[in-house]
Amino acid sequence: MNRSIRVLCVNGESDPAETGSFIEMHRVGIDITVITWPGTVNYDALVAAGVPTIPHVLKWKLSPSCIRFVRGELKRGKYDVLHMLDKRATMNGLMASIGIDIKLVAYRGIIGNIAYWSPQSWLYLLNPRLDRIICVCEAIRRSLLDLG
Repeated sequence: MNRSIRVLCVNGESDPAETGSFIEMHRVGIDITVITWPGTVNYDALVAAGVPTIPHVLKWKLSPSCIRFVRGELKRGKYDVLHMLDKRATMNGLMASIGIDIKLVAYRGIIGNIAYWSPQSWLYLLNPRLDRIICVCEAIRRSLLDLG
């Protein structure tokens, strides 16, 4: 069986770089679906490029309605990877994926605000369920590795 990898990307308001990467992944044949905020320039660019896009506003870091929404899409779409691009997406996505066989990828773009002894950090980037964390630069990667 030779099928394209299925990726569900979840984030808040996409920035131009994220939007461009989603469009390029779609263009090269990755089966990508994006959950993002509706009514923004970048949302409109995704739709115009033909990227399957689901409008949804992530209101809180832990939102039962958001968790249910993402979980429903994970089950419906039978995705291989859940790619979470901000704190709200990551915390809700981690909760939504409980009991679902899927690879979890988070993104980190800044240094700091992660602490080994912080319970919130364990619901976020220190969560052992994460398979990968994509860092925008080596300094961020090093800061995460230094946490232990």
